[in-house]
Order: sequence, then structure tokens, then C-alpha cells
Amino acid sequence: MDPAKELLKRIKSKGYQAVHDFVHKKVPENTWLDYKLTVNPKTGVENWDSIRIYYSKAVSGFGNSDGGLLIWGVDCPKEIPKSIINVQDAVNLAARLNDEQSFTTNPSHALVQNLAFTEDDNSTAGVVVTYVPVAPNRPLQARRAKEADFFIRAGESFGSAPYNVLAGMFGRQPSPEIRARVELATSFGNLGGAQLGTGTVKLRSSDSNIEFLGLWIKLFIENISSIAARESYVSAKITGLRKEFVLHEAPAYEGRWAYRKTSFGIKNPGITVMARQDFLLAPNEESDASEMTLLFPVDKDNQDRILGKDLHIKIVAGAKGAVPHLIDIEMTANEIEKIGYVMRGGGLIQLPFDEPTYQRILTSNF
Repeated sequence: MDPAKELLKRIKSKGYQAVHDFVHKKVPENTWLDYKLTVNPKTGVENWDSIRIYYSKAVSGFGNSDGGLLIWGVDCPKEIPKSIINVQDAVNLAARLNDEQSFTTNPSHALVQNLAFTEDDNSTAGVVVTYVPVAPNRPLQARRAKEADFFIRAGESFGSAPYNVLAGMFGRQPSPEIRARVELATSFGNLGGAQLGTGTVKLRSSDSNIEFLGLWIKLFIENISSIAARESYVSAKITGLRKEFVLHEAPAYEGRWAYRKTSFGIKNPGITVMARQDFLLAPNEESDASEMTLLFPVDKDNQDRILGKDLHIKIVAGAKGAVPHLIDIEMTANEIEKIGYVMRGGGLIQLPFDEPTYQRILTSNF
């Protein structure tokens, strides 16, 4: 599943609230996500000509690249969403964009979807989401754009496609498609020599009586394409936990992977695993790459509360010639504390993630 389609699935599940969450969490524009207003923020007037010109450029740019999602109705002046300024009649705008589809690029891109999500059931105001998958008939020329050019998505903007990029679209060799997968489990207790996941945690003797909530993370990499992948890699960057509370385990297949800890600073520890030169990830093959255990200590002087901050784990996987696959795991300090409370009682808990790429695991004490 491509990143834009994952975002679309989340929005379909939560509706308007999902876009509100994007803005609240300041999810920035990137290669697969773009925000656009339909009205002039000073006058509040909607300009249909400007909308269809930008729509034409977006369909060309996303369709010629790796697909993307355009959300209409979000004010995003500097790549970071600022606020939602609703499309007054979201259903009508989605219908007009669908009617425009046959005329927006040459050739037309029949797989584009325009979906309206209103603020509530009694309102016509809301946002419109345009999903543009990779075009099967690339390259696409933007017919409505003033330049009538061929566009690609580059970072957070659309730019004219250079000659060598266009040339590659007419005889392009197939590229591998790589996906990361994550398994998660938790445990609770005195971790001096205790088992977490499949690895043994060893702490200093002075720490032997400290209790921890442990979050065990296992990283997998998968080749879902029909060709072998070279120079595969997966890396994880952790924000919200000091490096001494991040324990690493070498990958199970050490002959396949070169493994090293990565330092993003004391507050941003991480791990990087790269395939050895002679290792090819075969079509439809999956390999476990690494394991980590994150430790959250218990504050005995404060009603046994879990000492944790908001946690963010950014995982990137890829291979030579492949588009990187990204997974973001986010947990608030309150969610971490709730997990610890339930785990301490020996109960089961569903980890609070809604990403479709996660393998959800019901967990209990090991």
C-alpha cells in the first residue's frame, strides 16, 4: 500500500476529524501530501479558475511521480498546516472536480478520486480530498495549467519535469517496491535479567530493582515487487526517550545485514540496518531486520507512575531504486502511562495504533 493510500484510508475511517488531527499535529506537506485553500483568505471568495489550474498541476505532478493526496480547505502558508478554512459546499466541489477530470490532463487519469468530508451530518461545509495514484499511462501533461507542462512532485511542491525524467518514463526499468512492517509487544516488571521479547535485558547492578514498562519492537522489511531488491535498508529514529533506555538486539540473520546503532543526539537515539553487498531480497520475501526494547521507568515516589514523555518513532525502509517506505509511531505520555497501569495488573491491552501497516498484537506480561 502506497503512503498516499494509507493516508486516504485513515481519512475514510475518521472522516473530517482525521484532517483536523493532521492540522492539530502539524503534519507537514511532503512528497505525498499537499494542502490547498479554495478561497482567498482575505476576501473569502472562491475562484474556480484557480482551483482547476492547480488541480491540473497536482494530477500531473502526483500522477507522474509516486502518487499523492491533495486536501482542499487547509491553510498552509509555509508547508506546515495552520488551520482549516472549510470549503462551503464540499460535496459540490468534489462533483465539479470529478466532472473536470477528463479535461485536466493529457491523457486523462481515470483513477483519480475526489471525496467530500463535511464537518458534520447537518452541514455542507468541510474539506475535499483528492487522491491521485501513480498514473498507468505516464507521462501526464497538465492541460489546464498556464504552462501546459509536464509536472512532477519534488519535496513539498510541483515542478516541471526535467528532460531526463521524461525520457525515463518511456523505457523505465522496473524498480523494487519495499515495505517495512512492525511487530509490537509490551511487558512490565523488574527487568534485571528478565526476558523482553526474544532478547535478554541486562542492566547495571544498581538498576536491578528498578521496575520498567518495556515496549518491544521488531522491524521487518519486505519486497512486494516482482524483481529482486539490492542494497536494502531500514532505520528507526526515536524521539522522546534517552539513549540509555533504548536497548538493541542484533538481527536474527546477521549474515544478511550490517547492523549499527545510529546517534541522532542523546535525545534521539536510533538504529540502522543495511543489507550486505551479496544479499538480495527476493520477490515476495520478508526478512526480520532488528529488534529494540524501549524502557520506561516507574516513579516509586509518585504513586508508581510511568516516567515517560510523548514518544515518536520514525521508521524508513527502502532499497536501491525504490521509493522509501515510511512508518510513524506516535504515543502520548498518557497512553504510555495507561499501558503501564493495565500491564501492572496482568491484563491484556490493545496498543493504541491505527496504522494499517502495523501488526496489532494483544500483549501481556512475559
